[in-house]
Amino acid sequence: MRAKNITFWLLFFIAGVWAQRFLPGVDMLAPGILVSLQEKRPAQTLWLTVIAIFIQEGVGTLNFGVAVLWYTAVFIVYFIGRWLFEAENTLFIFLLGLCLGGVYFGLLSSMQILQGLSVSRPSLPVESLLQVVLFSLVWWIVKLLRKPWVSHEAAI
Repeated sequence: MRAKNITFWLLFFIAGVWAQRFLPGVDMLAPGILVSLQEKRPAQTLWLTVIAIFIQEGVGTLNFGVAVLWYTAVFIVYFIGRWLFEAENTLFIFLLGLCLGGVYFGLLSSMQILQGLSVSRPSLPVESLLQVVLFSLVWWIVKLLRKPWVSHEAAI
């Protein structure tokens, strides 16, 4: 990756972790992974996903593995949805966020049950709803900010 590209993603991760401090339980890094997927840069996407997994697992309260399942779900939902919609379509991004909000709720609910934690976590539906709403908004902001940083002709 070029220096400008690395700088952008470093700033993105700093901003994402900072935002998650104020909105615990909401993944602010997944929209960046989606932007990288849309750029069709596999090496960049792999590195960003690995870093995001380590960050999410490091700050998470559940056992190891939830972030791996979460980002796997992001990839699966994206690739399935890409067959039906254009990858940059705003409706697609909103529907992707909606699906991921449901996946988030189901994944965390099932992992809480598997780990013997209380399922009556009242903040989980709110976190899932925030994930739906903020996913599209954060994607749009990252997409908008990303254009001046990297030319799309430069393949990695």
